[in-house]
Amino acid sequence: MNVAQLAHQGKTLSNAKLNQKAYQLAHRLKNMSIRDQERVLVILLNLPDVLISY
Repeated sequence: MNVAQLAHQGKTLSNAKLNQKAYQLAHRLKNMSIRDQERVLVILLNLPDVLISY
């Protein structure tokens, strides 16, 4: 079941899509040599991206 977990300004994201985006961010950081538990500054311009990065 693909129920919307996030709605913002008329756009929705399902739990599966949120997970996909979180994994994409994690892999991108890993490719930048960021290690587990290492703190990074992430500048985000919209609410869905803030939630994904958290």
